Amino acid sequence: MLSSILIITLLTLGSLHGTRGIFTTIPEGHVGVYRVMNQIQTNLVTDFTFYNPLWTDITLVKVVQDTDHVSNIKCVSKEGVNLNIPDIEIANKINKANVVDVVRSYGFDYDKKLVVRPLAQYMRELCAERTVDQVEITDFHLLDDLLKNEIQRQVDSIGSGITIDYVRVTTVEVPPQIKEKRLKLAEEKANKILIEETNKRAEIEKNHQAMMAKRDNDIKMENAKMENARLLQSAEAERQRRGVENAMLIESTKASVEKIRLEAEANAHKMELEAKGLRMLYEIPEYANVKKMESIADNTQMVYWGDKLPTHVFTQSNGLPGLSH
Repeated sequence: MLSSILIITLLTLGSLHGTRGIFTTIPEGHVGVYRVMNQIQTNLVTDFTFYNPLWTDITLVKVVQDTDHVSNIKCVSKEGVNLNIPDIEIANKINKANVVDVVRSYGFDYDKKLVVRPLAQYMRELCAERTVDQVEITDFHLLDDLLKNEIQRQVDSIGSGITIDYVRVTTVEVPPQIKEKRLKLAEEKANKILIEETNKRAEIEKNHQAMMAKRDNDIKMENAKMENARLLQSAEAERQRRGVENAMLIESTKASVEKIRLEAEANAHKMELEAKGLRMLYEIPEYANVKKMESIADNTQMVYWGDKLPTHVFTQSNGLPGLSH
């Protein structure tokens, strides 16, 4: 009710002075820069107001986060390759207390002068310091922070009250021949890596086989050592057994030889005694004659002829013919 009365009163006052007045309301997130005869006034308009458009006007300035875009930035890499940055998004806002001074110094398009154009220029500088691969690949993730920090430094250096919230570089466009060359190099690199990996696997397999062969050889050597030790033990046991047998045989042989020797000595002694006895007998004359006759009798054959017993007997002794009565 009070607002309606105020508006009616303001319209009435405007009519009484013979001029037309305009009532306006400042939208949320903005402030109004009030100008009288194109002179910027110190006080900002932040609510609704009434003004005469004949000599005054109000221009809105956004004081909440605003997003600007920088499109198709042409730059040259360190090697001299032409690159294109299709789009860079930059979010920024200005402090309400700095609006009047910034607008007075740089105009209502201050963001183009203080943010957008410097951003494009610094992007060109970053390209010039880097190779194509660095801009597009290795350093790409650094570009956002590099741009943000540099633009923030620049706007802070003039006390603009502008805050850079973030910067987003969407992509980097490189010439087709560079892409083809890069793909070829990538393919060569991949093939090289594949060959290296194949060689590594072959080397690993070779080393594995060598280790397995060494292990098998070690096992064979160990088995051979064990077998040799077993054979040596068997040979030693056989040698000891034969030694024992030989010792027993030697002892047995010694016993046999000793027995034979004793028997021989006994026989010799017996023969010696017999011979001695015979000598003693033969020293007796009658004994010698008796033995002589026995010997003759043993060697005498009786031969006779006819159907009657002979009265004369023919004897042969020692192969000599003779007669016996």
